[in-house]
Amino acid sequence: MKKSIFIGGKIRELDFAQPSMFEGEMRKDLTSFLKQDQEVPFMVTANSKSKRVTFLWPIHLKPDYKHEWDQDPNKIREEFVYIITGHRFGYLPQYPGYYYHIKLGEFYSFYRKLCKMNGASKFKDVQVKKTPDKGIELVLTF
Repeated sequence: MKKSIFIGGKIRELDFAQPSMFEGEMRKDLTSFLKQDQEVPFMVTANSKSKRVTFLWPIHLKPDYKHEWDQDPNKIREEFVYIITGHRFGYLPQYPGYYYHIKLGEFYSFYRKLCKMNGASKFKDVQVKKTPDKGIELVLTF
């Protein structure tokens, strides 16, 4: 089963039988997209039975990092929205060391619109999970 997925700023083809090809392409693009010297960690898990694909950015969420978004399961930082979609969420100015928090409901609406505008395959559900020991997960169910 193949799906067109909007992630990292463009439409990408995911073959559920070979997620490692998608993973390698995405890792390479993220590294150049975020202007990193080293490869950006990224993992894809695809399950054709449940029709679910999980994208994981193992961004270390430090336990000593006590911003409110860490404790609020209903918010996500704008920088993670940028990593997932390749787009800035709104007109928010960027100040060094200050992060904007976006309600997950607003992010889901924003992400669905971007997917539709760019011609991605329709999905039933989208979820973002933040786990301190794992990182940020985006889960799409088709």
